[in-house]
Amino acid sequence: MKQKITRLNVYAPVDGFVIAKEAEVVQYVLPATPILKMVDPTTLWVGTKIDERVSAQVKQGQSATIRLRSQPEKTYLGKVKRIDAITDPVTLERKINVSFDQLPQPFYINEQARVEVNIQQYQNVTKIPLSVVVNKGGKLGLWVKKQQKAHFIEIKKMASNEHEMAIKTITPMPTIIVPNKKNKVLTENMRIYP
Repeated sequence: MKQKITRLNVYAPVDGFVIAKEAEVVQYVLPATPILKMVDPTTLWVGTKIDERVSAQVKQGQSATIRLRSQPEKTYLGKVKRIDAITDPVTLERKINVSFDQLPQPFYINEQARVEVNIQQYQNVTKIPLSVVVNKGGKLGLWVKKQQKAHFIEIKKMASNEHEMAIKTITPMPTIIVPNKKNKVLTENMRIYP
């Protein structure tokens, strides 16, 4: 009897987590019928889509950041693991898979996430909040304080997101004036009081 029972032991081919039970107790199953559904945490990744216009810049192994919907305040580091060779003909997007450097605890399958792939690194840049950037006569720039007066300087935008902009570093870095919509509009050589 003991020998029969030992033949009924089921071993998983990998270490992992059970995410679904496919058979019930005393249920008759055929050989090769799934009993449990498992996930190998070392192969867990986030599937995301990128516009085909920038897809040539994405390479396997590039670093990425991942924000899970269940943990929006936390950022996970990852890497581009795989890039699909086929572009979706309707959306014109290509699917890429990004793996976690360190697996989130707990993790959930099919959770929504936001992924940013670092496709390019810039040297000699300074990050500034978008709230200080102004458009004057079609030129991007900053209002800076120079000898107690407002002075407009043009800036070179390197990259930006919804909160900040990377600009070519200005040396020496001047004191930036934060425009206030409640006050008078800044003009060249306007007196700035401390």
